[in-house]
Amino acid sequence: MSGRAHAHHAAQVITNMLDWAKLQANELKLPDDQAFELGSLGQECIGLVKHLVEKKPVELSTNMDVPDDAVLLGAPLHLKQVLVNLLTNAAKYTAEGAITLSAVTIPPEESSSLDRADTRLTEMQTRYVTVRIAVEDTGVGVPEASRARIFNEFQQADARSV
Repeated sequence: MSGRAHAHHAAQVITNMLDWAKLQANELKLPDDQAFELGSLGQECIGLVKHLVEKKPVELSTNMDVPDDAVLLGAPLHLKQVLVNLLTNAAKYTAEGAITLSAVTIPPEESSSLDRADTRLTEMQTRYVTVRIAVEDTGVGVPEASRARIFNEFQQADARSV
């Protein structure tokens, strides 16, 4: 990854902090949906975190089971923010093994979360899909006793976190 890409990412971190402040003040507005290609976004996220595992016996990979010509609509910068955070956390707690960013399309009949009343979807009846995105790793995992609280603000499972 080039120095320019890292500088862009650093600027994005500052933007993310400003977004966090807006979120806390209930003033964050997601942008209108933008078209983006998930495969290239995934590769960009991998590129931003690969330096974290270069000196570890950890394989960092993607498994994008989404059609090559699939164009998604959403907030790619916010999705990238979430994915980089998840991948960074996985890199921090995976000493050896693998970290995989994966995506799979879910058929509409299997998707319980799809809002079929959404007018954007009714306009594209034959072309919409739900995509499940996951970051999987062979790290230490989260102890069961910590799972209930780690999704609260500023919580972590143990003091090893930075």
